[in-house]
Amino acid sequence: MMNMECSIADRVRASALEAVSNGAEWPVGELFDFCQKRNPEEKLNRNTFYSIMSRMERNTPRLVKKKKGVYQYLLSEAPSREEAPLQPTAPEQKPALRTELTEEEVIGVWRAAAQRVAQGLKQPDYEMSTDEFARYKRINETNKRVLALLADYL
Repeated sequence: MMNMECSIADRVRASALEAVSNGAEWPVGELFDFCQKRNPEEKLNRNTFYSIMSRMERNTPRLVKKKKGVYQYLLSEAPSREEAPLQPTAPEQKPALRTELTEEEVIGVWRAAAQRVAQGLKQPDYEMSTDEFARYKRINETNKRVLALLADYL
């Protein structure tokens, strides 16, 4: 089975190289159709074709993907991917990370948390079951204690 898949891949590679060997740009969809017409006996699906093309792109230095979905075979020698000169880039200016908060920022965070807790206080719904009512009552009592503790710090 593996040998048969290799021969399919070899035939698809040969068809793709035949198509792009003149240096023209080929959208990947047209290249797929061309390879399908050249190999009508093969059951070639797009996923298999894309994997063959990506392997071919890595192993054939002159075959380049110019933009999304367009392949071209370079007629002149292409610089290898390892030897391609790196463009010098300017060092990125990142703002210094702050590790400490000012006292006003800490108080603001605590106030915002207290407001969220206060908004979370629920009014009991008297149509709910006894268990649900007890649960909401416990939650509200806990929230009130948290608010009281926060009030001491603010």
